[in-house]
Amino acid sequence: MKWISLCPQEGAFEGGEMEEKLIEMLNLQEELNRKINEKWTDIRTKEDFARAIWIECAELVDSLPWKWWKKQKADMENVQIEVVDIWHFIMSYMLLEYREIENLISSYSIVAFKKGINEDFTEVNIDGVYINHYLGEVDRYKKIIFLAERIAEAFLKQNLGEGLFFFGLRCKKYHIF
Repeated sequence: MKWISLCPQEGAFEGGEMEEKLIEMLNLQEELNRKINEKWTDIRTKEDFARAIWIECAELVDSLPWKWWKKQKADMENVQIEVVDIWHFIMSYMLLEYREIENLISSYSIVAFKKGINEDFTEVNIDGVYINHYLGEVDRYKKIIFLAERIAEAFLKQNLGEGLFFFGLRCKKYHIF
């Protein structure tokens, strides 16, 4: 499996580097989907991928100590695995939404994703209550759970831009990818 880092380190992604990596990842995802089923775009729906994203977000949450009634340890290695699984389903969702990768790369959804990665809260179509909660939460695990819930919620509402914004925050804040 080819591993491509998407989330930036300080000063990264000058001159379209992020777009190049996104295009490469999307092409690889398209290739994988076609290996599974050549006509995947005819038989899969955005709802299928939204459900998969939701389930993977639940698995991510279950890797963290959220159960107050029993002692748990965080499994951050599994959290990373679940984030990668979520990203695969997000890419498939995006490929269904935008049949042409070039249209996707220039879309508001990718702008929202970049804003999330950069923690840029200006000119985003996100409920301020969510932004305030994110900024005010100090517990690392609760913040990760909050972001997973927002990602799942956004995709269940079929709001790609919002889902990508929160996924961007998830990637940047905890250096996943």
